[in-house]
Amino acid sequence: MHSTFSFELQSCIKCDSCDSITETVDPMIDLSLEVNFTNLYQSLQSFTRDEKLDDYNCKNCNNNKSTTTTSAIKKLRLKTLPQILSIQLKRFRHDILGSFQATKIQSHINFPLFLNVTEYSVIKDTDYIYQLFAVVCHQGSINTGHYTVFIKNNSNWYKFDDSVVTMVSQDVVINSEAYLLYYIV
Repeated sequence: MHSTFSFELQSCIKCDSCDSITETVDPMIDLSLEVNFTNLYQSLQSFTRDEKLDDYNCKNCNNNKSTTTTSAIKKLRLKTLPQILSIQLKRFRHDILGSFQATKIQSHINFPLFLNVTEYSVIKDTDYIYQLFAVVCHQGSINTGHYTVFIKNNSNWYKFDDSVVTMVSQDVVINSEAYLLYYIV
């Protein structure tokens, strides 16, 4: 299972003072993306958008005896790609400034049947296009609820709701309130 879902996320931080680059690579089994966007591509763009870091402590600058902090730019990219890309949509928000209660985000996010991740990858020599084959949905609140799943098999979509399995249209799937998306190469 691990080899099917695993991939690596590369983080590169470029110091604005000395232009040195610090790279870290983290093993991952899914991408957790925000849902406060119209579509999945916007969420991916936000996840991989260059991030300005203030008060960055550059090891290269500090080796040159500089004790001050500087600014830097952080970039996230997919370094390796899995056979199956699992995307979790962050549908739960925790209010840390007031009541400390968690709420469910019920906004719809458009997701494609075919997902091209080349723009978000370190590897640019070929297009990496995934095909949607499963969508997990959650109905209910953060404290209680029910999970259903849509699975594509032989060009047909099926809804699994406990022991009840029904064939559904593609429109039903793409208009669902997805919680987990599964794409295959």
